[in-house]
Amino acid sequence: MANIPHQPATQATHKQVLIVEDEPDIVEILTSYLEDEGYYVITAHDGQEGLQKARALHPHLIILDFMLPKKHGLTFCKELKEETALAGTPVLLLTGTGRADTVGAALRLGINAYLPKPFERHTLLTIVRRLIGDASSSST
Repeated sequence: MANIPHQPATQATHKQVLIVEDEPDIVEILTSYLEDEGYYVITAHDGQEGLQKARALHPHLIILDFMLPKKHGLTFCKELKEETALAGTPVLLLTGTGRADTVGAALRLGINAYLPKPFERHTLLTIVRRLIGDASSSST
């Protein structure tokens, strides 16, 4: 019988996820969860830096905080969706508020999904897989 090395079901997808978040603890948690699943993570710590990185790198998904320095999450999304090359990029909004008016405004601007903070690992990864269209990753 051949000795086949064990490779996790979450073998690298090489899909890029841009995290635009100013809270270092949240960035660390998100990065850990996503890298454990094989995603390539890029980070930005404010909306302006995030938009620059999105333009340069064209990630498969953007995880976006609602309240950001230099460029608010809704402004970020509006500008992103106005750019032809980036308009189809899925965006997952992280929000500490979860208020209906906030979520409604975000959805009207083209946010694909939202997730209130704090969030569960499984819930985050389920949404990420759905938005990226990555059914090959294992369930958590």
